[in-house]
Amino acid sequence: GMLTSAAGGTNVKKVGLVTPIRGVNYGMVLQSYALQYHLDKLGLNPIVIRIEEKKDLDYYVYKLEFFLRTVTKPPVLRSIFRKRLRNKKRNRNPILQAAYTARRRKIDAFVRDRFSNILVVSSRAEAREAVKDFDAVIVGSDQQWHPGAFFGYLSTLMFVPDDITKISYATSLGVSSIPKCLEKRGKEFLSRIDFLSVREATGKRIVDSLIGEKAVVVLDPTLLITRNDWDSLVEKKKPLDEPYVFCYLLGDNVEYGSIIKQFCHDQSYKMVTVRNIETYTGKVRDVGDIILEAPSVEDFVNYIRFADVVCTDSFHCTVFSIIYHKQFVTFYRTKPTDKNSRNSRIDDFLGEIGLRNHIYNDGNTVSEIVRSRVNYHAIDSKISKLREMSNQFLANALKLK
Repeated sequence: GMLTSAAGGTNVKKVGLVTPIRGVNYGMVLQSYALQYHLDKLGLNPIVIRIEEKKDLDYYVYKLEFFLRTVTKPPVLRSIFRKRLRNKKRNRNPILQAAYTARRRKIDAFVRDRFSNILVVSSRAEAREAVKDFDAVIVGSDQQWHPGAFFGYLSTLMFVPDDITKISYATSLGVSSIPKCLEKRGKEFLSRIDFLSVREATGKRIVDSLIGEKAVVVLDPTLLITRNDWDSLVEKKKPLDEPYVFCYLLGDNVEYGSIIKQFCHDQSYKMVTVRNIETYTGKVRDVGDIILEAPSVEDFVNYIRFADVVCTDSFHCTVFSIIYHKQFVTFYRTKPTDKNSRNSRIDDFLGEIGLRNHIYNDGNTVSEIVRSRVNYHAIDSKISKLREMSNQFLANALKLK
């Protein structure tokens, strides 16, 4: 719809959105979709900007520049190298390779179906050119500022000209601290952002320590829209007729599978597990009565929606469990002592709404956590207060009255 400003003229803003829409991660594409949907509801049809690099001169100049700037920065190289290694290992395994390809197709289909405006650019120069008549460019949300992304130009909004409003919505750094060698670059791109919000208190602490400004903590986009929105967006289809536990684990802790399996056995639940293709370490070892190779994005939501219990180490799977008032158990993906741990997302969020007792640790069991009833009435009202604040942040950044 058209937005009319107080002066009576039309005030339709042209807004770009930098958000991940490729890959195999359900949470990633659901949060991108939620943010686009929310902006659509505000009457701004955002244009998602995606890079498919052409290997021309500009590309090699950028790659060289990237190499020279990061060769002295081990954390960036580590992050990139780790990902490459993981992909290599996965490609060698036919089961995982097939699941990966199928899931990639499912997510691509969802994106084709649900995203109306995607602008594909082939270089940094083209990206800069494409947005020069925009009113604002938003980067959001998810782990778009993990250390490996600091020297990119897309999620840092370094490609956006100075005079265009730059907004970060609920962006996550995914880590609990950033290495000293990345501070200068952090200051460089963060200080250009006009309206800066992050998803975690931990992220706010890091940003504030770098640029001294006050980053605002807002809700993940999947919570920015309501359960009613999700109900209207994803058709209800019950995937299974018997009681089941939905299991979505992305980390490489093998113990979790057997702990959950034992719980399912004791309580006579079917164990439905999504094949883990994210952190494959050499053997396929998913545990479950039913292994899902490549559910569609809608299936993923429905498996949570109709589950009796959800067990996960995923931030977004935890969020959807809360949206749908589930009994759930959240596992740490990495050991709390791990330097590269991304547990802070879960800690901060569950701490904020008072559900930290749903995190599995040495002191509790799955069945104890499942038995503890959640007062979802209280949780919903906490979330709706945070939602109001998050809405306010966006309206203010986009100058919507």
